[in-house]
This record gives sequence, C-alpha cells and structure tokens, in this order.
Amino acid sequence: MDTQNNGRILGAEMVGTAVLMLGGPGVAIFTAPHVGVLGVALGFGLSLAIMAYVIGPISGCHINPAVTLGMLLARKINGAHAVFAWIGQVLGGIGGAALIWGMASGRDDWKRGQFAANLWSGEYYGLGAAIVAEVVLTALLVMVVLFTTTRKFAPGMGGLVAGLTLTVIHLI
Repeated sequence: MDTQNNGRILGAEMVGTAVLMLGGPGVAIFTAPHVGVLGVALGFGLSLAIMAYVIGPISGCHINPAVTLGMLLARKINGAHAVFAWIGQVLGGIGGAALIWGMASGRDDWKRGQFAANLWSGEYYGLGAAIVAEVVLTALLVMVVLFTTTRKFAPGMGGLVAGLTLTVIHLI
C-alpha cells in the first residue's frame, strides 16, 4: 500500500501549475500575435496533457483548485491531499506569473497591457458573462477530470482528454 507523501504532492502541483502558467498565459503574452487564439489554446491544452503524464502519478495533476475541490468532494482524495495541492497550486501560479513577468519586463518593447486576459474580460463582455463562462467552463473541466479518472475509462487516456478539453475551453 502506497503512503501519501504530502511534500511530493505540494511540489508536483507547484511545478505543474507553473508549467501551465508558462504554457498558457506565457504563450499568450509572448506569442499571441504570431500563433493566434488556436496557438494559445494549444499552449494551455498541451501543457495540461504533458503535466498529466509527468506529475499525474505523484499528485493527480489537478493544477487547478476547482479540480482539486471536485476530487475532494467526489472523495477521490483526502483533505490533506487537497490542502497540499492547493498550496502547491497557489505557489506555482505565483511562481509561473513571476517568471513570465520577469521575462516579459526584460524586453524593450514590452507593455503590460491586459497581460494575457481573454476576450471574456474588460471591454469585451460584462462581469456577469465572464463569471458565467468561468463557472460553466471550469465545471466542464472538472467533470472531464472526474470521469476520466474512473476505472471504467481507458487507462492512460485521461491526460490527453483533459488536455484536449482545456484546449477547446480556451477556443471559446
């Protein structure tokens, strides 16, 4: 029987969330004019898919607090796992954002602008529409992760399906 290693869970979630930050907002900030919406969506989706296979065996690769909450509510993880995953996700998000900011601010032509905000924010849609989109699309991701982590789902395919789901979400 494997024992839970909370330090490894924290570290894996921290690395995974930082990679997702680099592959998602990082792609949007550094290459969006060149790769477009599809390139940014692929940055998010491929980052999640890659991390699912790299850190999934260690922490489950939630790299999203909502996914961790869904796993906790579905009783697929315990409270300690959730807390250490959340701490890792917050630290990884801050670390990934700091890396992006550090790299971007070193460019002579860089201006902060919207800093990778999507079209659901700011002048494009109202706050209500942005909240509805966030809740519905996050619920979709959580549902996909919950369903792909059952014994009935094809082993080894969960990371790919979750990554593709995140890609589609970022195309919307």
